[in-house]
Amino acid sequence: MRPGRGTPPVTVAVTFSGEMAADPVAAALRAQSRLRVLGREQAAWAEAMLVVAHELDEETVKVMHDADRPPRGSGPQVVLVAERFGTERQLLRAVDHGLACVLPRSRAGLDRIVLALLRTRDGRTAPDPPASVVRAL
Repeated sequence: MRPGRGTPPVTVAVTFSGEMAADPVAAALRAQSRLRVLGREQAAWAEAMLVVAHELDEETVKVMHDADRPPRGSGPQVVLVAERFGTERQLLRAVDHGLACVLPRSRAGLDRIVLALLRTRDGRTAPDPPASVVRAL
């Protein structure tokens, strides 16, 4: 289903792993009418979660793990924006905690991030995932 008129916006939580700041990205996403960025106190109810990290490491997997236990019973679909994608084991653990889409930071402009978040509603992923991720999975 393509979001359009009458389709409610996708609810999104924005999380950063490591020393990165979430505010500029969250502000840019708030300007998108097809998304509704939730505050920290509502993040457990998000349909999708954007995780921006330098790399998929243990800290990033923990962020996904912690988000995978909201009060509604199932965690959000995770869109990860990162430079490096960790080990095969870390990728598989991330998938277990809702990883649905991976975008390389070098190609993750606002339009691609928005598209990835919208596609999570239908269970679809980014059209061109990194080859290293495809091989690992």
